[in-house]
Amino acid sequence: MKMKSIIKIVSKVIFIVLLAIAAETAYAQPGGGGGGPGGSGGPGGTGNIPMDGGIGAFLIAGAAFGAKKIHSHYKKNKELK
Repeated sequence: MKMKSIIKIVSKVIFIVLLAIAAETAYAQPGGGGGGPGGSGGPGGTGNIPMDGGIGAFLIAGAAFGAKKIHSHYKKNKELK
């Protein structure tokens, strides 16, 4: 495989990882000072909705899918030579 194509693939993977990290930190903003009749957040005291492991699961699935694509691309190019 040519060095330029390896660099392109690695740079795309790094970009996707950085984008995922940026998206994750966008959800980690502090809650508002709100404070309605039930505590923080407003009426009924609902507060902040917790983010479960769904985002992490999507990140892991995306990384696995990307690794599979890179592997199959490498394997296909190796067979052609």
